[in-house]
Amino acid sequence: MITDKHIQNAKPKVLQYRLHDTQGLSMYINPQGTKVFYFRFKWPNGVKIKWKIKRIGLYGKRKGEYTLTQAREKRDGYIDKLAAGIDPTAAIDPSKTFKTVANAWFTAVNSTDKDKTGKDFWSAKTQKNYKTRLKYAFEGFGNTPIAEVTSEDVLEVCRKIELRGRRDAAKRTRDLISRVMDYAYVYDVSKPIARALLPHKTKNFSFVEGADNIKKLRDDIRDCKSEYETKLALQFVFYTFCRQKMWRLAKWDEINGDTWNVNPENMKKKKPFIVPLSKQSIEILNKMRAITGDSEFIFSYAYNLGEPLSESTLGRALNRMGYKGKQCPHGLRHVASTSLNRLKKSHQHDEDAIELQLDHNIRGTRGVYNKYDAIDVRTPMMQDWADWLDGL
Repeated sequence: MITDKHIQNAKPKVLQYRLHDTQGLSMYINPQGTKVFYFRFKWPNGVKIKWKIKRIGLYGKRKGEYTLTQAREKRDGYIDKLAAGIDPTAAIDPSKTFKTVANAWFTAVNSTDKDKTGKDFWSAKTQKNYKTRLKYAFEGFGNTPIAEVTSEDVLEVCRKIELRGRRDAAKRTRDLISRVMDYAYVYDVSKPIARALLPHKTKNFSFVEGADNIKKLRDDIRDCKSEYETKLALQFVFYTFCRQKMWRLAKWDEINGDTWNVNPENMKKKKPFIVPLSKQSIEILNKMRAITGDSEFIFSYAYNLGEPLSESTLGRALNRMGYKGKQCPHGLRHVASTSLNRLKKSHQHDEDAIELQLDHNIRGTRGVYNKYDAIDVRTPMMQDWADWLDGL
């Protein structure tokens, strides 16, 4: 059994470690000093029994954090659920369809103030509009289990609405679907759905500019209080400026010394691609290998090996650091692109090599420049970028 004194005296180590309480409650101490409560329990899975973990929250007395007493109360609540045959990690049955969960969300929100006011939360007009938009979604994937709805499903529905000349309706439908998915995500049954972009729209990815702001961003990422694995993933993306799918689904067998042979299925163009790895990137991979080296995906949590970090992990981390609307994960590509283009004269970087590293198309006759042929140019460029970033 642990005490508050044990927790307060627990110092961070090079690798994450645990303090064990009782009845499945434990605390993970991350290398950056964050302390997180988890509940570990056995759950029937057919004829097999498997261990599962439910995150409770950060240790502390601030809003949204948990004291040891509160964490134990939360654990006791989960134990009661287990006794009733309910999996604490799935308050909503993940086999339920999108339509079932959407209707549950609609009823729950609309009834928010009914006990106090006797009225629905939304006006009759708003309810009608929401039902119309949900009908579009129901036609597309209403009978699909909530945990299996993908961004592509959402995009297909929105595009059909757009083709009818109703762009605003497509956007509002997309937003409403996201709200339903957020509702399901609270109960750990759905993957966060990336907001589907309509093809004619240009999304402005937020990013910081200027050496001072980039240096501050670098330092904030290094000092962030998110889970250790999240911090390493952010640093890796900053050094490699890769797309989300590339790093999220990266596997250890793609790493070959100082190069990363990205799975073509994880590339936007579905073609082979090599990322030269700087010394800094390799150091990050070595740290991750100590955590996930025996599992499939590189970037997984120690308590959830075999599952990649979610699509929203890095975005949420940046938001918590105060960068909401200022810097998004994809915007790290813009930071690198802008900086490298400004440095190309002093560092003799090839403009085409920058575009190739970003996996952008090169127009005109220069487009015959092959990604593999440019590896000798891109390799020193990636090391220069990492060194420049560290030297700010």
